[in-house]
Amino acid sequence: PYTGNKAIRVPMTILGLLGVQVFFVISGFLITTLLLKEKASSGTISLKDFYIRRALRILPVVFLYLGFLTVMNSAFHLEIPLAAFLGATFFLANLPPFQQSWYTAHFWSLSIEEQYYLGYPFILKRFTSSLHYILSSLILIVFLIQTGVIGEYLPKWPVFEWIGQLTYQSDGVLVGSLMSLLCFRSAIPITLA
Repeated sequence: PYTGNKAIRVPMTILGLLGVQVFFVISGFLITTLLLKEKASSGTISLKDFYIRRALRILPVVFLYLGFLTVMNSAFHLEIPLAAFLGATFFLANLPPFQQSWYTAHFWSLSIEEQYYLGYPFILKRFTSSLHYILSSLILIVFLIQTGVIGEYLPKWPVFEWIGQLTYQSDGVLVGSLMSLLCFRSAIPITLA
């Protein structure tokens, strides 16, 4: 294992997490902008088309990687547990039972993003006029969870650890979505044409 200088590793880890947060903000911004433009031009959002586009963008690469990893696991006895494969396949790698292998550890960020997009387009389609309130409330709730304010008053049950893992770094996608909505409503002076 790498035992290099901690003074270098800690800042690099912080920069890495910052990079993931920036990616989440951009992702939330772009997806929301595309969905809002679709609703503005056609009067609705086709959830079917959204999920087909998302699946075609993500699944081929995911399954190619996992297929290659399965072969490598068998050939070189990497001892990757089934739970790690399941977590990566079903985008649950950010939850404790599925965090069992270095080879699939990077799926935590993709899992957060895909979990968000599992329900978010429904909310955007149904509650567009009040979406800024919903997003602002969710950002506040995630902030309170991440800072431990809410956790102080909850029992130490595994389900609450899972909730914490589900919300970990999800504030970036929420902030990006809110920024897009505010730009779309001209509350932030950026043109989205």
